[in-house]
Amino acid sequence: MGITMEETLIVDSSFITSILGTVGSPLIVISELIKNAIDAAADNVNIFYSRNSQSIIVIDDGLGFSLSDIRDLSKPGYSRKKHNGNLTNDKGAFYTGSKGLGLLSVFSLCDDLTIETKSDTDGAYKIRWSKGEKNYSYEQISSSIQKGTKIVLNNIYPQVMTLLTSESEVKKLRHLSTYLYKNSTLEIPKITLSIDEGDPTPLLFSTEMKGMLYDVNFSYDSQTNELMFQCLSDNPKINKSKISIKSFDTLSIEKLLKEKFNIEKTIKTRTNDNINFKDLESIEGIPTFEGRLLVFEKKTAGGMLKDYGAGVNIYTNDFALYNYLSEEHDWLGLADFSQRKKATRLKPHNVFGFVNMPHFNETRELLKISNERADFIQDSVFVKLMYLLKGVIMFIILNIDLAYSKNKVVNIRRDLTKEGSNTQQPAGEDTSPKSKLDEEKLENSHLHNEELNTTTPTNSLEDGDVVHGSDNQGPSLSPAKITLRTNLVQLPIPTGQIDLYEYLESVYNSTGSPVGNYSINIKRDGTPVIGGILPSVIEPGEEIIEYLYTDPKTGLVAESLNLVFYKPQSKIIGGSKRDLLISLPSQKDYAIGYNNIVDKLISQINSLNLKNYLELISCSLRAIFDLSIDSINKSGKFNNLFNGISSFEDRVVKVVEHIKSHKRNIEAISKSTKIDYHSLLNMLDPERFRSAVSTAHLGAHKSGTYISESEVVQLAKLLAIFVVVVNEMIQNSKINPV
Repeated sequence: MGITMEETLIVDSSFITSILGTVGSPLIVISELIKNAIDAAADNVNIFYSRNSQSIIVIDDGLGFSLSDIRDLSKPGYSRKKHNGNLTNDKGAFYTGSKGLGLLSVFSLCDDLTIETKSDTDGAYKIRWSKGEKNYSYEQISSSIQKGTKIVLNNIYPQVMTLLTSESEVKKLRHLSTYLYKNSTLEIPKITLSIDEGDPTPLLFSTEMKGMLYDVNFSYDSQTNELMFQCLSDNPKINKSKISIKSFDTLSIEKLLKEKFNIEKTIKTRTNDNINFKDLESIEGIPTFEGRLLVFEKKTAGGMLKDYGAGVNIYTNDFALYNYLSEEHDWLGLADFSQRKKATRLKPHNVFGFVNMPHFNETRELLKISNERADFIQDSVFVKLMYLLKGVIMFIILNIDLAYSKNKVVNIRRDLTKEGSNTQQPAGEDTSPKSKLDEEKLENSHLHNEELNTTTPTNSLEDGDVVHGSDNQGPSLSPAKITLRTNLVQLPIPTGQIDLYEYLESVYNSTGSPVGNYSINIKRDGTPVIGGILPSVIEPGEEIIEYLYTDPKTGLVAESLNLVFYKPQSKIIGGSKRDLLISLPSQKDYAIGYNNIVDKLISQINSLNLKNYLELISCSLRAIFDLSIDSINKSGKFNNLFNGISSFEDRVVKVVEHIKSHKRNIEAISKSTKIDYHSLLNMLDPERFRSAVSTAHLGAHKSGTYISESEVVQLAKLLAIFVVVVNEMIQNSKINPV
């Protein structure tokens, strides 16, 4: 073992707090650790989630940390990547990151971090770092690993493990890279995930995409300002050649649709309606990007959705930005397409694909990524990027789909075809009298597009479309309306991520037609909430959420939601109901509020029959002790209480001994609970707690044969006292922290 050395962070603590506060999801942290391994030219990355030990381990066989890398950890935000022309790793792959914040973000998940690393240049080192500490230590060691890095996150918060091991987050983890679409052409290590010591499961997979309506490929070159577009399809009428686009205003794209795809009439996207390309001044600043969009029929898309998850993800250097990994994030506005034209197959769960920015150099690009690496900073460059993706590429695809749909039905109102009608026909249409057969066909609305016009596809009229210049002036208008399920929501802390769309009942435009929920804007304190998802909340407080929709005819409408975050308080029953398993030897009930999981467990245990659920109750009682110790650690009030104490039983005993060591502690608890002072003093017997907790440990890890009903009853009585003690330690200022 070498000499232990220390480094001090060269940064203000408020900066660290701001970084941790912006980490929107635990999966972002896992992604950063994987990317660090890729940048270290690893061939293998193995991830281990353990709910039992509440730990996460990431092991790679990359280059390891050099001594200078270890010292650079003291400078969060600094990275040697992408400086002085150093843009690729030892395998020639472009670096995935450059901010040097990935490792620091682990403290949004846990309290303790250890790293064992070995490099060819400086040998093996072990690094130890605790949350809240501005110093970390490292020492040279003898290591069994040949090369690479092992990162261990200890004391992972329970809610974090629950989220990371959920099916939805594991599915997102599979989409962290573009491997699904690029497979063998992408230089990336083998990545596996093991949960609770299960068999390692490969996270990277590829598939042969079949049965697509359209396979759209596109790329934009920031040097030439040229966008290449190609739509591959089994439909022989669709132009499948590569098309170069250099003019991006809507009129130019409409002209291109006419020249290249014979499309006379177009349906605009919301982006084309809302953004005048001239207002963007230029497309300067948009980085080079590439992409692929796969459009399926609904029946074909169902299988794809089940296996891979729907949606179009955004990547930089082939690694995903978290906010675009959600299947429900309709950032392309596909729901709006369905509202504008029901015949389209471009629906949120029919479209798969990716947009990737290769060779993305964060130190030079004008398009900026947020500190939490979940999204882009939504400035003017971001607006320009979205215009190219939604106002150009998606505009083209939508109109190709509408013009060339198989089995396309045209629904034209009878009053537009009557002989002698004074309705003004759109310019260029045939105004000659129709035969009786033609009128019957039009009236029954069963003409295919080819029957109306065999040379030029047009987008069809549908019920609800306004025909300008006719006697039919369209539906009557009334103010658009947003309806919320409720205007007040109270949530116990800590919360998980909060989906604000859950509280949205409906949105109707000025014609009375429903508007897709994801077409509205959601803001908190005037700032847009990306994807409608609020990060977890850990402190009591209040938030006002605004739901905004701008109707093109009647203007802006808004509704507000009041979110109230509170500390849950559960009751330990006293008085006449002390026959409950967990109750208090007092004449009054007592409220606890340091952990909402403890609240739920106490209620559930008290509802169970002891004889029928002996083992379950035993395990749950033991878990409450464990959660209580964890809450003391996280309170920050008793940082030195458990120094040098690792045993669970010893920590429980330490709490009891600490309370008994000061008379005023006993007095404070007695006064709050109305438990007799001397009775409380007698119940706080350290050895009784040690024996009971040890027996509970055996019951939890062995079987019910190790613990009897009477022992469970005794344990429950001690637990009631212990929960009260912990609550007072954390919340009562009169309890001595020393």
